Amino acid sequence: LSLGKGSALVLTGSSNINGQVTGTATSGLTIQGSTALGSSGDIDGLALTITEKGSLNAGSADLALTALSSKGSIIGKDAIVTLKGETDSTVTGALYGTGTLSHGHGLGTLTVGPMSKSSGWNLINKGKMLIDLSDNSDISLNSLTLADNSTTTLRLGSSAIASPLSLGSLTIGTDTALTLQVTDSTLVDAGNYTVATITGSTTGSLSDLALTLSGEAFYRLDKENTYLFTDSNGNLVLHAERYDRNPLLPAATTENAQAGAELLWNAKPTSHGDVESAYVAIADMVAAGNAEGAAEAMAAVAGSSIASMGMALSGDVERQLRAIRNRTTTMGVNQCEVNEGMPYVNAWIN
Repeated sequence: LSLGKGSALVLTGSSNINGQVTGTATSGLTIQGSTALGSSGDIDGLALTITEKGSLNAGSADLALTALSSKGSIIGKDAIVTLKGETDSTVTGALYGTGTLSHGHGLGTLTVGPMSKSSGWNLINKGKMLIDLSDNSDISLNSLTLADNSTTTLRLGSSAIASPLSLGSLTIGTDTALTLQVTDSTLVDAGNYTVATITGSTTGSLSDLALTLSGEAFYRLDKENTYLFTDSNGNLVLHAERYDRNPLLPAATTENAQAGAELLWNAKPTSHGDVESAYVAIADMVAAGNAEGAAEAMAAVAGSSIASMGMALSGDVERQLRAIRNRTTTMGVNQCEVNEGMPYVNAWIN
């Protein structure tokens, strides 16, 4: 069966595919029920959607898809699912049995998780991938391969980084990038945190893995001395270091710059990330030796903070004056009357 450009096929109930279903990047197959591939069954060159109540028993088939959206179940017996399209794909359902899910060099991002269940599958990233553990659901993989020049984001929900990711083995290619992203805002303190438990071996060098820390939880970490290593049990561990003193102060050559440095150092993380962005940008200036630029930026931070506090004070004074006027008016006091006791009225109102 060949699906033409822009066409769609929806399978409901129980069905079997004993031949080849092909299509284009703009054609799609949707599985809403239970579908099984026979010994000669194949799905190739189209977008596959599996709904929440749908399931695909792929057996040992080798599927080549332009995109995949799976909220249901994929059951394999050494199945191979290769994504080679330019659009994003998501797998948030379950992976049962054994198989390999491989994401190619396309422009799209493959998001794996949060998942209801996974075990016995191999995950290969040759492009861009997001492994989402933000709901702390377990993802267990037979192996994870971060191929050459790939970019992977590991999203965690807890700043304790008690990662529920379990791997049989890990393979790291050259010039790979890994971003650790934490969704809550509780600051990560100095210490060692397990990123993934690995029961087997790790192939490749962690020195080929460019590490980026993303999220408010990593605010104010000494990122030059924060790194990944494998412990005595073979697990992948993040060693985190925090500054023991304000690293911005050496570049704060004026009183205004010192005020800005202290404001940034002692400020709590914000939901919109402005404080963190300013801190990181100025810290980068200090690290690069641009002390003059850093001092000017810190002075600007202090100036904007003072201006904001002045505006807040002015607004509060206006609010209190309005409260006095409204209160005295309701008491029947003539607004034109000047009374020596009026300054004390505000204390009574508040």
